[in-house]
Amino acid sequence: MKAYLLAASALSMLAGTASAQTAAIDGDEIVVTAQKREQNLQDVPISIDVASGAMLAARQIDNVTKLATMVPAFEFARSPSDSPGITFRGIGTAAGNVAFDNSIGMFVDNVFMGNVRLYNQPVFDAQRIELIKGTQSTLLGKNTSLGGISVVNTQPGDMLSGRAEIGGEVQNGGFLADGAITIPASDTLSLRLAGRYTYDRGWLLNETTGQRVPTDTNWGLRGILKFTPNDRLTMLLSYQHTDQMRVGSANQITDLGLAGLGLGSGPDVGPVTFGSRVKQSFSSSPELRGGDDYYRTKIDLPMGTITYDFEGVELTSITSAAWFDNISNSDFDFNNKDANLFLRSESYSQFSQELRLASTGDSKLSWIVGGFFFTSKWNMDQRSIWGIPDFPPGDALEGQLFNGSYSMDFRQKTDALSGFGSVTYEASDALTLNVGLRYTNERKRVDFGREAIAPFTLWNTVIQAPFPFQRLDPFEDNLVAGNASVQYKVSDDVMIYAAASRGGKAGGYGEFQTIPFDPAVGGGNPNVDARIGNERANSYEIGFKGELFDRLTLNVTGFWIDVFGLQQLQFTAAGTFVSSNDRARSRGVEATWDWELIDGLSWSGGVTWADAAQLNPKLRLTQSPRFSGATRLDWRQQIGDSSYLTLGGQVKHRSSKFNQLGEGLFTPSFTTLNLNARLERSDGFFLNVSGENVTNSKGADFGFNGPDPFVAVYETLAPLRTVRISVGKTF
Repeated sequence: MKAYLLAASALSMLAGTASAQTAAIDGDEIVVTAQKREQNLQDVPISIDVASGAMLAARQIDNVTKLATMVPAFEFARSPSDSPGITFRGIGTAAGNVAFDNSIGMFVDNVFMGNVRLYNQPVFDAQRIELIKGTQSTLLGKNTSLGGISVVNTQPGDMLSGRAEIGGEVQNGGFLADGAITIPASDTLSLRLAGRYTYDRGWLLNETTGQRVPTDTNWGLRGILKFTPNDRLTMLLSYQHTDQMRVGSANQITDLGLAGLGLGSGPDVGPVTFGSRVKQSFSSSPELRGGDDYYRTKIDLPMGTITYDFEGVELTSITSAAWFDNISNSDFDFNNKDANLFLRSESYSQFSQELRLASTGDSKLSWIVGGFFFTSKWNMDQRSIWGIPDFPPGDALEGQLFNGSYSMDFRQKTDALSGFGSVTYEASDALTLNVGLRYTNERKRVDFGREAIAPFTLWNTVIQAPFPFQRLDPFEDNLVAGNASVQYKVSDDVMIYAAASRGGKAGGYGEFQTIPFDPAVGGGNPNVDARIGNERANSYEIGFKGELFDRLTLNVTGFWIDVFGLQQLQFTAAGTFVSSNDRARSRGVEATWDWELIDGLSWSGGVTWADAAQLNPKLRLTQSPRFSGATRLDWRQQIGDSSYLTLGGQVKHRSSKFNQLGEGLFTPSFTTLNLNARLERSDGFFLNVSGENVTNSKGADFGFNGPDPFVAVYETLAPLRTVRISVGKTF
């Protein structure tokens, strides 16, 4: 069956991977809202890639992670603690401290997601996803100094419509069900209900537990109520609940370290060949699931939006909240030793309010002004159980190094208040100028404590010293951010632009930092060793956007990004977590295109060359391939009088990269091939086949030096081949 499916899918090997931007075309234009207005993408002086709802459905893209297989210069790494690390153009915030804000902000229906755990939420019934690589620090606001990800969900319409879909994953085993419906209750009131459930077995077999890992079970429900009592007033009220559960991990041992020399006395660790489809790991802890890692996040997102047109001025109010509960229980020796565990629970809540006024109409001068309030609370409790037993009896380090557990209690409250304004002036029919400014005051209050758990050793009293639960020194940041751009229409179809922006994010305290014994305080000193400074970024961009020969859309951008105080985290071979603020830079060029070769056949793609480096000393950054490219062919053909067949294929390639700071853990280049086929009838019935990484290309999403010197290096194997088949109907 698998061979048949792959052979059938090969009919669509007209290509490889897509520029997400060009696949978002609806009619003759791509509409985006990155500047808080609906605009044609070709008129916006910012680099934006867009994935349309149609593309997401055909490719079964149901989380932001999977977009990394489609979009050039976008890396999304999932760490063993299940926190993501995201980079655009080779630079971003590495995985690790969840207390750190991310420098690539995420938004759902214009609502800011204030914690990186919210980035993993399932995506379903989305109208589009915008990946904003060129920064817009004025209007996007908080934590967008290096870009933004904006999920725009499908809103209720005024006609009865919907879809239903059911299917499964046939390579490793899985099931999916997806559906949505719009119900117009009256001329002024309509409701959109949407839901999705997926169960996907993992691409690795854990030979010790007998489970396929990582196995994901995700589901979500959303309701959006739209009320339009008149032409001026629109009210939207929505509520979304999602539940994500992952059992097991794709971490594999790739370097035995001292055990490779025949040293140590632990159990067999299983295969050590990267890319093997099997692994061995186990822990008897009841907090795990059948001996495998256990991660679960439940998220709730209520929000309300009101817009009112005052004839020339539109008022928008966005009121929202979000909260989640998270469990991250990891077998941190990643093998059969019943030794190391990170048992972690988190709870989070946020509230935000944005008010803005925007001019409407056809005046040459347009403007937006507004204010933003944000508050959040994040609580984390973790037990770190260390007990690597491999040091030989009688060794001076036996029972000391990497033995000795501790617990941590971390409480963080964040309050931020912003005011912003942006003015756009059409100096002539061809020349447009824009300038914006944003001021943000942000305060963080942190309570932090760590307690050693007997037996007391060198590890949990000196190297990772305890300290009483205490209120740390307050942290406050005042950020003046903004942007300026000039764009010139050479013709009706060609625009050139130059843009500059200033952004940043606050520092604070990290929960994962190693805090050694400080004789001055008689214990650990988190006020010094857990503290990290602010991050600031200046971005510059020049670009060309053109529609040529009536069939080709071509966008070319040159960029330069300077970062001062880039917040980074490294897990060292000594088992310690080290944070730093570093000077960094990324510079390069990017191009995307969409070319309708003939009627029904289009070629799209994108390439990025980015030289991203830490300076002083100059070292390449983590998760930062210098070259990233994607290319795609799509062919659509009418079959008979009432059916259409769509075949598509894409290849994404990235060059080599490093998975740790200091150019540590080199991983070679990685290329994936994705294929899809869709048969649709005019009555709404469809058959969809989607294959991801159909050649089983092997690449490392993440890598790190383990805490055990006898098992030195672990790497996270990127997903291997998946094939999803589904049937459904739209109406």
